[in-house]
Amino acid sequence: MLNRNHSPQPDSPAGPYRWPEVRLGAPCTSVGLTVFPIVNGQGGGGDYILLADAVEKNIATVTEVNRGGDIPVILIENRTKTPLLGIQGEEYIGAKQNRTLNISVLAGPGKTRIPVTCAEQGRWAPGASNFSAGTYETMAVRMAKNISIADTKKSVKDGFAKFFADQGLVWNSIRRDSARYGASSPTMAMNEMYESAQVKDPLAEIVDGIEVPADTRGVVVAIGGRLVAADIFEHPNVFGCIWPRILRSYGLSALHVKKGVPPSVEVAEAFVSRPGATAWSATPSVGMGEDVRWESKDILASALVWQERFLHATMFSRDAA
Repeated sequence: MLNRNHSPQPDSPAGPYRWPEVRLGAPCTSVGLTVFPIVNGQGGGGDYILLADAVEKNIATVTEVNRGGDIPVILIENRTKTPLLGIQGEEYIGAKQNRTLNISVLAGPGKTRIPVTCAEQGRWAPGASNFSAGTYETMAVRMAKNISIADTKKSVKDGFAKFFADQGLVWNSIRRDSARYGASSPTMAMNEMYESAQVKDPLAEIVDGIEVPADTRGVVVAIGGRLVAADIFEHPNVFGCIWPRILRSYGLSALHVKKGVPPSVEVAEAFVSRPGATAWSATPSVGMGEDVRWESKDILASALVWQERFLHATMFSRDAA
């Protein structure tokens, strides 16, 4: 069964949705990156599988939608009876070109089309179909996509196309990041930045210096002492699986940034609570659940909500990148 989700869907007044309440632990700083662990709440997490894990175990596949491919869409085939959770920003590499997920999605059994963005401008391989799990979007790319999708949702009626991002903005972000970090790729592939000679060792130094408690289910992030973003998951087990890739993404943004004075826990808690005071909208997501967004002049936040549970919530300061 193919979940097309192409019917026009207005923003929904369902809810009301309340931004997750968080309690932060002591911060950990490494070079220019400071991470505040979110340590309250256990939630669920046992009734779905992470998409990347399902692909690795060969109980699901991620492919092009057809032989010809379609740049802003890929296909999940879930061969289990358990929903699969794909995380906004995670990359799938191979097939005709590397892509990243535009939103967090919960894909039920069968086939689900997923809105994505190309993260490799210079390659389109004929005949290739299957993807494998890759790295994670840089913070600049995540921010560009969040701004773009927020603008798209205000003007596009189609329930699926609401989640398309401006491909040019993403390519420009990758190009700027590559230049900023002195990384190069023959196909302008985002994931190759992480392994470039100029990035690999300094990034490893930052990443190795960050430790969070075992019960962490999310993080609030400061770069150079400035609060920029947060990722919140339903359960520590889910966070723990995706955290190594997200950490490298935040670490990349902290390269060449001087260590600043970290904000207090109280200031960080006030920052991560801000979406609760802004206007929100809810739209049926692709697959299962609802895509819920909060927006103010300086904050963008979004979440995948299923059965009144926040599976993944993320927020950014608009000037984060």
